[in-house]
Amino acid sequence: MDARPRARRLPITAVCVTVLLPLGACHSEPAAAGGFDEVVIALPHWPGGQANAAVAAHVLREEFGVPVVLRELDQGRAWDLMDTGEVHAVLEDWGALPERAELYTGRRGSVVDVGELGPVGGVGWYVPASWARSRPGAPTPEWLADLTDELTVPPGAVPAGGTDDEGTGGEGTGGEGTEDEGAGDGDPDATEAGGALVYGHPDDATELDERLIEDLDLDLTPVALGGEEQVVAALRTAAEKGEGLLAGWWEPHWLHAEVRLVEIDLPPYTEGCEDADPAGADDGTGQPCGYPEIALRKYLNAEFAENGGAAAAFLTRFSWTAREQNEVARLIAAEGMTPEGAAARWVEAHPGRVTGWLREDGEGDAAPEEASAGGSGTAGRAAGAPSR
Repeated sequence: MDARPRARRLPITAVCVTVLLPLGACHSEPAAAGGFDEVVIALPHWPGGQANAAVAAHVLREEFGVPVVLRELDQGRAWDLMDTGEVHAVLEDWGALPERAELYTGRRGSVVDVGELGPVGGVGWYVPASWARSRPGAPTPEWLADLTDELTVPPGAVPAGGTDDEGTGGEGTGGEGTEDEGAGDGDPDATEAGGALVYGHPDDATELDERLIEDLDLDLTPVALGGEEQVVAALRTAAEKGEGLLAGWWEPHWLHAEVRLVEIDLPPYTEGCEDADPAGADDGTGQPCGYPEIALRKYLNAEFAENGGAAAAFLTRFSWTAREQNEVARLIAAEGMTPEGAAARWVEAHPGRVTGWLREDGEGDAAPEEASAGGSGTAGRAAGAPSR
């Protein structure tokens, strides 16, 4: 007998549902959710993930009449509650918890993978385009090597000594740490010479970044500013002044909708290259290693996926582009809107996209042509996906 707890069911006559974040008016049409009286979507701490959840929740409420709970959870807890049925959907997973994914989608069969969200997660090294354009040449490591002495070391920078990849972040590279942790009044010796590779939290620096610096013979020192907000401010300032600033950054991120960044063309990622010795092989396996692409994926509780009716079908079909996600995430992070308010504004401005999500054949307005504001935006963090 399956002893796993099931999602809490409300009386069929319920008119509304208590939500953890304000979701506006709601009404109950259980048939649209296959008898589930509410749909519970995990709400992560990073704005891009909040954008996915809020837009999907808005459509479920307004188009299907299904009450929705957005439940604020870290990634590990979201997986655990999706296993028990207390959470029905995780709409952006970076693959940072492969053990849980294998357990719940494989051995337990309590969670199902319902496909890609659309954006390809990527972590790499970025510089402001305003600075890069004034320096001739393509943004390769060789190009960067000649310019390290021009790279700004922002005030408040301290040496970044973290090498535990499980503590790294993607959107929200600052991870679970506080914005102020690790930041002080600044260390004038944070870089003795050359330039800086800037992170948010000190633990965001990875062994792979350190190896890249060594293998590519770059005069760079990893430094941390304290958190994601500090890196955003430093990139904005550098872009406005046309100064050089090299940041460990990622895509999708709402800042790309505001500041044009250029990605350094690091060596390609190949399977296992992060464990290879660059000096120990002549067959290509010892070459310096960049970051892999991470196709962001969606997961549903298995019972909900099977019996959740039109609501589950909609969440399975739901996908959009990094540019679209960044637009909503910027409203949340830069303009201070609630996730629900940002979603409502975006949906109102893009009715054709909603039409496409509602149709079983997916036809509607096409997604806008994707063009990254900062290079390819497709290199992701190797040696451990972002910890969400």
